[in-house]
Amino acid sequence: MISVCIPVKNGGDLFRDNLQRLKQQRVSEPVEFVVLDSGSEDETVETARALGARVYSIPPREFNHGESRNRLAELAGGDVLVFTVQDATPVGDNFLQELVRPLKEDPTLAGVYGQQIPRSDADPVTRWEIELNNRCFSIGQRKKRISSGAEFLQLDLTRRLDAVTFDNTCSSMPRKVWQDFRFSRIEFAEDIDWAFRVLTQGGVIFHNPAAFVYHSHCYTPFSRLRRHFISEYVIRRIVQMPPGDLPGRPYEELAAIYGFAREVGRLCQRLMRAAADVSKIEQPRNPMIALQRLLRKLNQPALNRFAFSQLPGLLRADLRVHFDFLVKEILAKHVPMSAEKVVAILRQIEAYVIGDFLGQYYYSLAARNGLAFWQKEMVRILLAG
Repeated sequence: MISVCIPVKNGGDLFRDNLQRLKQQRVSEPVEFVVLDSGSEDETVETARALGARVYSIPPREFNHGESRNRLAELAGGDVLVFTVQDATPVGDNFLQELVRPLKEDPTLAGVYGQQIPRSDADPVTRWEIELNNRCFSIGQRKKRISSGAEFLQLDLTRRLDAVTFDNTCSSMPRKVWQDFRFSRIEFAEDIDWAFRVLTQGGVIFHNPAAFVYHSHCYTPFSRLRRHFISEYVIRRIVQMPPGDLPGRPYEELAAIYGFAREVGRLCQRLMRAAADVSKIEQPRNPMIALQRLLRKLNQPALNRFAFSQLPGLLRADLRVHFDFLVKEILAKHVPMSAEKVVAILRQIEAYVIGDFLGQYYYSLAARNGLAFWQKEMVRILLAG
């Protein structure tokens, strides 16, 4: 039997539609649906029961990405566990079959995972993130293994992530494997942590992009900052990255962020004051030409002339280089657009950069010298939400 395990909270209409799609999947063996609710205030629990799922509840304070999935697995009765989330929409009626079939064909596999596709309403930053992840880490059907731990630790961050990427948005594993490798109690990336432990013990994971779901979130700037902070801080710890350099003195990271945010804010204010509708700018083939036309139409200086003179040298470079890269990658590909939309994207990119920067910086600081009390408090708040 296949057990489909879904943690939920206030899933709404999208959860109902997704559960219906899951029930319509074409598979050759029985399927059960096990739902763990952590304090829904809408009709999620009633919806799940009406559609035939077994529903269990925990207080919101007890939810944890790893432990809650362990609880789902304990409650499930199947010999194959499928993990997904309430807002992941299966594409086609062979989604479950594509997650389970490789396990049946190759009993040596420890797990199978599929692929995410951004929804049609995904904002430009979210769409770029998912598409970049797919280009880097979701490259066709393939088996993944780690030949040796020592060799793995010689890899850079991108290649380490490529080696251990796993995705509980759409994944499967034999129950016996989960029993040997339970999920850790962890703030984020319980799937990557699981894959790292499995692979370093000689396991093999299979990526099957034929099992894919529509899944994306529209984040507020702060939510995006927090997500990127957690991602950098936690994932670097999971894959045992060596700490990076620590430019600057205590509190200079805050000065750097303040100065960076101030300059981005000034640019956004200038764009809004211009109040120019650039929707009629002709779209050229070269995205950088498009960006230059956009700025010229709004009578703005080039982005590479940002006045970051108040920031500490190396910290200034870290923030500026990352920001400039993302602007070229994301913003330039979405003109023509209004000044309001440009500002909204710039604010999302600003949050992205600050979150990444803080996550990398505090991870390195914790690994080298330890965090001061106020820094520990900042980490605690950002990890807890």
